[in-house]
Amino acid sequence: MTNCCQRKPLPTVGFCRSLPVLIGNIMAAGRSVGVGAAETPDLTMTVGPAAELKRADEPPVAVPEPSAETLPYYRNGNVLGVLATLWGLLPPAVILFSGFSARPRDWARADGRSWFFTIAVYVLLYLALVSLIDLPLNWYQDFVRAHAYGLSSQTLGQGLADSLKALAVTMVIGVLVLWVPYLLRHFSRRWWLWTSLAAVPFLIPMLFMQPVLIGPLFDDVGSWQDKALEARLLALAERAGIDGGQVFVLGHIWVLLA
Repeated sequence: MTNCCQRKPLPTVGFCRSLPVLIGNIMAAGRSVGVGAAETPDLTMTVGPAAELKRADEPPVAVPEPSAETLPYYRNGNVLGVLATLWGLLPPAVILFSGFSARPRDWARADGRSWFFTIAVYVLLYLALVSLIDLPLNWYQDFVRAHAYGLSSQTLGQGLADSLKALAVTMVIGVLVLWVPYLLRHFSRRWWLWTSLAAVPFLIPMLFMQPVLIGPLFDDVGSWQDKALEARLLALAERAGIDGGQVFVLGHIWVLLA
């Protein structure tokens, strides 16, 4: 999937560090690609061997020069990424090594129900706590910074609603999958290895389910109505080596699926 857009950032959730292989497929980022008549002199669609010959004769797709805001955004984004990674490790480490992790565990065990219920309650408490700790950083990264560079039109209420929906989705996934390592640790000392392997067959369906089931929770999905512009986008994609694509609308952006 090639995602070419300027869009509001998807909400981030603290559980990303608990299940990075799963939640990483829910967040998506795209690259902006400009479409202009000067850069696309020939917009005729060609398929098959003729397309290969035509592509070989055409100049490469022009890459626009970075704007005055692009490089600062890139540089401070790298710094923010490092800080976010370090911050992502800090709260779980404090919760674990301070012994605080035993408190939600004891609360989850209070009713004396099944082990699955205990795990589910612990997951919900942990995710709620970590998401609350991450709230200031996520607010700056996904709201303040995005608005400062003109990459988002969300209101604060819309951003909060998306964050709550993301947290709810993460909680459901956590309750459904985190019982697996709990069981595996009773059968093997290498439970961490078997858990990683068991995540693979879950990851593959998630790649297909995310745009169908999870994406529409945050954006309206539909077909592209401007057929003339769609033809230009597909022609530009063909020149870049992407054949057989389809253009869809995701909220206020367009997405090229190939």
